[in-house]
Amino acid sequence: MPATKSFELDFGGVTVRVTITDNADGTLTFDVAVTEGIADLRGLFFDLTDESLTSGLIATGSDVTDQQFAADAVLDLGDGANMNGSDAEGNPTPAFDGGVEIGTSGASPDDIQSTSFTLSHTTEDLTLDDIDIARIGIRLTSVGDSREGSLKLQVPPVIEIGGQKINDLDGDGVIDAGVDLGIEGWGISLYLDEDGDGEADAGEIVASTTTDADGFYLFTDLNPGDYLVVEEDRSGWTATTPMLIELDGITSGDTSFGNDFLNFDLFDISGTKYSDANGNGAFDTGEQGLAGVTIYVDLNGNDVFDSADEPWTVTGSNGIWSITDLGPDALGMDVREVVPSGYLQTGAESHTLASTSQDQSGLDFFNFKLPDDPGGEGEGRGNTPGFWKNHIAIFEQETGRSGDDLYEDVFGVELKFDGKGGERKQKYPDDPSLAEALAAKGGGEGALLRASTAALANAASDDVNYKYGDSDSLVIGVGEATGIDPDSDPAAFVAAFMNIFETLELIDRDDDGFVDEGEVILAMQDVYDDIGADDAFDFGDANDVAKAFDAMNNMPSVETADFLV
Repeated sequence: MPATKSFELDFGGVTVRVTITDNADGTLTFDVAVTEGIADLRGLFFDLTDESLTSGLIATGSDVTDQQFAADAVLDLGDGANMNGSDAEGNPTPAFDGGVEIGTSGASPDDIQSTSFTLSHTTEDLTLDDIDIARIGIRLTSVGDSREGSLKLQVPPVIEIGGQKINDLDGDGVIDAGVDLGIEGWGISLYLDEDGDGEADAGEIVASTTTDADGFYLFTDLNPGDYLVVEEDRSGWTATTPMLIELDGITSGDTSFGNDFLNFDLFDISGTKYSDANGNGAFDTGEQGLAGVTIYVDLNGNDVFDSADEPWTVTGSNGIWSITDLGPDALGMDVREVVPSGYLQTGAESHTLASTSQDQSGLDFFNFKLPDDPGGEGEGRGNTPGFWKNHIAIFEQETGRSGDDLYEDVFGVELKFDGKGGERKQKYPDDPSLAEALAAKGGGEGALLRASTAALANAASDDVNYKYGDSDSLVIGVGEATGIDPDSDPAAFVAAFMNIFETLELIDRDDDGFVDEGEVILAMQDVYDDIGADDAFDFGDANDVAKAFDAMNNMPSVETADFLV
C-alpha cells in the first residue's frame, strides 16, 4: 500500500481534506476535497523541504489551470488564486515554494468541490518527505450559501512537545551540566487529557517514542489541547523529578521544550567480612569469612545501626555480603558493621560511599577474635594506682590493710635494685609502705610497685569486678596502658593485647577469668622468685606483669560513691 499523508484544514464552516500519496513511479498525487460547507477550490500552495527541487517540478491534472515553482517566491497565481494577506499581528504571509491553480474564477462554469493532480519532477523521484506539511495553503472562493465569501486556509503552525531523559548521577533532581548525561532508549508517552483529570488514561494515549542517543525526545504534528507527558517506569531506577508532566492549554504554534525527566540509577555495594586471624586489618591467605555479621548503611550518620530506617544485610556463610538498589540518600554515607561480641575491629571502621551513582565492591571488614571468657558474670572493672593513692581510706576499707603496711611484708618479697646492677634510683623509699608503693614513680620496679599494689586493692575489693576474661573491658584497659590505638595500628594492638592476656592467664591460677588477691601476691613472688614462687615468672618478665596489671587497672572504673558504706 502506498504511503500517504492526510490532514484537514477548516475555518468559517468549511473543511478541506488534503491527502498526498507517494506513488511507486516517483510522483505524488494530491487529492483535495471540500468535505464540509460550500466553496470553490481555486489553488493549493506548498513548501518543499529541499528548495532545489523547485526547478523541474510539473503539476498535471484536468483542473490545473496554472502553476508556479520558485523558492520562497510564490504567493499569487492570478485571477484571485492567491494567499496574499497577513496574520493576526499584521505580519504578511510568507511566500511559498510552489502553487497550483485549480479551475477559473467564479462559481461557474467550473465550480470545483474536489479535484486531484499529480506532481512530478523532470530528473528526480519525489517522496512524501519532500513536501513540508507544516506549510500548505488552500485558496477558496464562492464560499457559503450566498457564494460571495472567500477563504485562505493554512496548516496551523506546528505544535511540538519535547524534552530530555537525564541520568541524575547525584540524585538531586537538578541537571548538572557536563555530568548528568542523556539516556538512550527510554520510553516516553504522550496523552491528550480529554477528561481533564490529570491522569494518563489508557484511551487517551496519542503517541509513544523512545529517547535518542543523547536522551532527547520529540512529539510533533499535534493538535491543540491539554497534554500529559509520561516517562517509562523502569526497574532499577528511581525518579528524582515527577514522572508525569502536565501541559495545559497547548495551542497552534506552541512549542513546549525542556520537559525533562531525571532518574537515578540505583546502585549495589558488596564486600566480605573476614575473621582476621593475625589482627593486621588486612586479608591474608587462609583467613576465612565470618558469617552472621550485620552490615548497614548509616543513613543518619549516628554510627549506630537503626534497623527500621537503614539498608542492611547479614553476611553469608562465607562472609560475603551485598546490599542492592540503594538510592540517592545513600550517596556519601558510611557503610558500617555491627562488631560481634567477642571480636575486635581491626580493619576499616567504615567505608564512605561515592557521591554519585556507581556500584561499589571490595568494602571489606576485618575482626580479630578475642579470647573466650573463662566464666563469670558482669563486666571487668578496675581502678588505677592514682585512684587508690588519692583515696587511702577507701584502699584500707577494701583491702583490710593499712596504707602504712610495708610492701615487702604484705607481698612476701624482697625488693631488688633496678635490675641493671646499679644503685636503685630514689623514686620511692628503700622499704616502701603500700601507700608509698602506690605513689612510686618511674618505670621498671617503680611501675611494678604501683601496678601490683593497685591490683591488690582491686582484687581484694568486693565492689570491683577484677575480671580480665571480659575482653571488651580489657580492650579498653590495654589501649590505656599501652597507648596503642587499635584503629590506627591494629596489628600492634592485637600483639600487645595477646601478650597481656597470656600473662594474665598465667597469673590466674584457677582459670576462672578473674584475678584474686592471692593470685596478685603469688604473681609478685614469682617475679621476685621469693616465698611461694613456682617459677612462673622471673624478674625479666617484670615489665610484662606490670603491664598486665596496668591494663586491668585501666578497665572501666568503679565510682567513688560505690565504695562508701
